[in-house]
Amino acid sequence: MPQRSLALGIAQELITAECMVAKGFVYRVRTSEEWVTGGGQWEPGEVLGVQGLGAARQLGYHFDPGVSSVDAAVRALDEDTTKRFWEALMGDDTTPSVPITAPGGASTGSSITRGGCMRIADQAFDDLTIHQEGYRQQVDELGYDTSPVEMAMDDPRVTEILAAWRVCVEQTTGQTAATPDELARRYAFNEGTATAEEIAVAIADATCQVSTDLQTVWYTVLTDYERALMGDQVAVYDDLVRMRQAILDRADEILRQRGVIPPSLN
Repeated sequence: MPQRSLALGIAQELITAECMVAKGFVYRVRTSEEWVTGGGQWEPGEVLGVQGLGAARQLGYHFDPGVSSVDAAVRALDEDTTKRFWEALMGDDTTPSVPITAPGGASTGSSITRGGCMRIADQAFDDLTIHQEGYRQQVDELGYDTSPVEMAMDDPRVTEILAAWRVCVEQTTGQTAATPDELARRYAFNEGTATAEEIAVAIADATCQVSTDLQTVWYTVLTDYERALMGDQVAVYDDLVRMRQAILDRADEILRQRGVIPPSLN
């Protein structure tokens, strides 16, 4: 879910910032508003469209990549300081590679070069953020014979919720669309910033997603079909889900230790 991913991003950024500041660099942590707009804004997809009411209020359906903490930090640095900044953040030419493991702890044959403060951030998650890529690789290699997205969209649980969302949006805006993503595409590629009409529609869309609990139903049903399509390899998929849950739980713990409450995407 986007809200849990938001907490993970904030936790990783806070750890990295603490490390970089300890090394003598200025490292700006993104504001709550930046996290809300970045985490909930519209991105191309099959169903959901805009995923947060906060982003809908600020951006409508327009996409704003924003300024990353790294970009903000290096803007005013001279060449030599920039080089030292990157070495402090990611390591240098002597930084060893970290192997990516597969389910069961076996090597995938892949590795990632990670040093500096990014390595510190990985270690705060016991390297689960690295090793999950090995699980992803194995799941991707197994693949699906059919599309779980198409199957999920035909599931009665999803069709019922989408029908409720359509009624909600039409009553509020007078517009009709099969999915939130279809509605978003009417505005997302218009030049310039979002118009007042676009923002009003996006707010109604996001509000109706919340009132119908569309996001929860969609992700639950999609997961059901992804698991079903894995067949006798479903244990690998479940291992990946458990690892992801452990990462998210660790992020929550890191934020609690720092007294940080993630902002709501809505």
